[in-house]
Amino acid sequence: MIPAHSQTRKQIVAGPIKVSGGRISGSFRVDEPRRGGITSNGTGGACLVAELGNRACNTQDDCADLGKKYHPDGSAYCLPAESKHRHKTCWVRGADLDYCRKSPMVPLPLNTTLALPDVEPHRLPSMHRIRWRVLACLNGYDEIAKTDNRACADPTGKKPKMTSDGPPRRIR
Repeated sequence: MIPAHSQTRKQIVAGPIKVSGGRISGSFRVDEPRRGGITSNGTGGACLVAELGNRACNTQDDCADLGKKYHPDGSAYCLPAESKHRHKTCWVRGADLDYCRKSPMVPLPLNTTLALPDVEPHRLPSMHRIRWRVLACLNGYDEIAKTDNRACADPTGKKPKMTSDGPPRRIR
């Protein structure tokens, strides 16, 4: 059992996309905020995701077919636009090991910038410049199970979690 002091309010913050040597990466961090956040032990993670078109969406289900279209172990997400005047769009990623850093059982270190894997940005096929961003997720705490709820892996979105979308960056 995790000590009670581990179950504090935490927040996750997605960082920007970085380009170096023809590859991209990103970062994220878990902090203990003065206000806000959710009750969590600090498990979760982040992935690099790409917008491979401008497909509008309202829910994850609107994007479900795209995840496997671009990679057999891929996933797709319906994410809000950076502007209130644009619609939500579908974003995709390849396999966890190639695009993500996750810790579903062990708490992530606090107040530490955590790097994501470096990837070749044109690994996912597209006919135009691709927009990339970091999608980060923090699992909420389950009082009954006395552990984090693994909500980041739950496609229904019914369990408490906190997400953070990093700023999009178009890569040539």
